[in-house]
Amino acid sequence: MKFEGMLAVKIIEIDRQQPLEKKMSDDLSSVTGGMKESSLMWPMLSRCNYSGWVMLMQCNYEAMEIWETIEPGGAGVKRAQDRQAISALLRSVPNEMWQTLGGKKSIKEAWEMVKTMWLGADRVKDVNAQKLSKKFENLQFKEGEIFNDFGMHISNLVADLKTLSETIDDVKVVKKFLRVVPPRFTSVVVSIEMFCDLKKLTVGELIGRLRAAEERFDEKVEQVTDTACQLLLAEDEWLEKHKHRFHSGNKPGGSGTGNGSSKGKMAARSNGGVSAPIKLTSVDAP
Repeated sequence: MKFEGMLAVKIIEIDRQQPLEKKMSDDLSSVTGGMKESSLMWPMLSRCNYSGWVMLMQCNYEAMEIWETIEPGGAGVKRAQDRQAISALLRSVPNEMWQTLGGKKSIKEAWEMVKTMWLGADRVKDVNAQKLSKKFENLQFKEGEIFNDFGMHISNLVADLKTLSETIDDVKVVKKFLRVVPPRFTSVVVSIEMFCDLKKLTVGELIGRLRAAEERFDEKVEQVTDTACQLLLAEDEWLEKHKHRFHSGNKPGGSGTGNGSSKGKMAARSNGGVSAPIKLTSVDAP
């Protein structure tokens, strides 16, 4: 009994020695029921990263179980959760926006203001959405571009359209991908269209299948290149070995013999009864 009493006193003393900040953090965590704010990675909003910033912020809010303060938001949101969401928002935007966003009545108003500042009004959003949609339709493979890079490019474009309320489903992205595949993979595209259900095929699975085919094609190209190099090397060795045969016809004696024989042939032709050309003189003239 004495030992148990001493142990209880020791536990109480340790509990009293806990820092005040840790107690407050634990109390706040118990209110939200999610992860602690300090254990998450918070992105900084810049001029060109809004779509990625929104995605990561939403993930953090959902991990902290306070995304409901923004979507759907409304009067049912607890004040402590709303202020915690505002605090997380302020640490993820430039200092110049603190006073403007901090003065909003709710996190939903502050969130909508950031969205309007970065995406513009509805008309501007429509113009940007049309530009990105046209870019999506005209997207083609660049020279030497691999499937992974093209997949990242088209996925980022779809994500940017989603931030402008223009959603493109995976089926449309997959069909677009298959239409612009380089011609040397046409047989692979035909196989995928015949044996795969495009309505269930995701972009990631498509990239994996095309990537496997790409590696197979690269191996064949390397084999052909190695064979061609070996053939060229063998040809060079053969020419080096027999080069004396190509120079034997350029000796001095060869050219003299050729001239002599030609002269002999001309002489034999003249002595063989071939009439010589008639020479006209003044005597022969009428």
